[in-house]
Amino acid sequence: MKKFWQRPGVWFLGCVCVAGLAVLAWPRTGPAEPASSQTAESCVSSSASQGAASQPEAPADWMDGSFGFTNGAGDAFLVPRMGPELEAPEQLTRAVGENGVVLQLTYAGWQEGTAQDTGRFTADNFDNIPGWRYTVTEGTPGSGKTYYAALENALEPALLETRLGDGRPLDETAAAELEAEKGRAIQNSWQLAGLGEEAEFYLVLFAPEGEDLLASVVVSGPEGLLSKDYPAQLNGGSAWRVDDGGTMDPSLFQLVFAAEDAQGLALGISWLGAEGESTVILRQNGSALEETGPSLYRYTAIG
Repeated sequence: MKKFWQRPGVWFLGCVCVAGLAVLAWPRTGPAEPASSQTAESCVSSSASQGAASQPEAPADWMDGSFGFTNGAGDAFLVPRMGPELEAPEQLTRAVGENGVVLQLTYAGWQEGTAQDTGRFTADNFDNIPGWRYTVTEGTPGSGKTYYAALENALEPALLETRLGDGRPLDETAAAELEAEKGRAIQNSWQLAGLGEEAEFYLVLFAPEGEDLLASVVVSGPEGLLSKDYPAQLNGGSAWRVDDGGTMDPSLFQLVFAAEDAQGLALGISWLGAEGESTVILRQNGSALEETGPSLYRYTAIG
């Protein structure tokens, strides 16, 4: 499938030679390994006085990052401890969130946390949570907002320009194509964001079939559709989230970032529920979007 989001004025990683880029790496690893070694004949001069030529290094992988969130004042950022140790936390120096807002970070050290930690990943509990703490040195973050932190000089080449969606539905042609693909009628759809100059990101709710429900997030562009399905069963008043009534609310979704590299499109999206916020990366695989890489669940329920 052609990449329909590559347009003039849009950043993409292909312009910095990413043919050997390692993707889908576990988010807590260090920079990508150097490119494959050249042969001795190509690296070493026949002159005894000439040493081996320096080997080019592969670009740093923007997927080697972690999600976190800002404090109430917006001057600090925390990657909470949720799994293995970060191998090189000082290398995470750039962060993106809030529809493409980019921050500069400086590693401030490990934050031990306190006995007052409520287990909630919220701005008012920020100083009590164990994790890797950073100082925000550039940018204007919001209070308690989710961001994705990545390696220096790795993030921006991959980022796509985004714009806020206006909530309009899929056009008739795209809607008909999607209904034929899924075998279900669309009940409602909402534009969540624009990607580059021509592609658009949608939330789509399909008509229920008894208690079997289906929703999808969809990218629509000149070359076709990409989608990720979220089937669910209506159980009382809950389906995808607690007490959601078996329906979808587009105001609970946010595009954290959009990026593109040699593999294709990637989207960071947040989905707010009754008890917390789930943030994942959706990565292009053919005509599908699949969850992969780092993720974050911010439990925020009160009580």
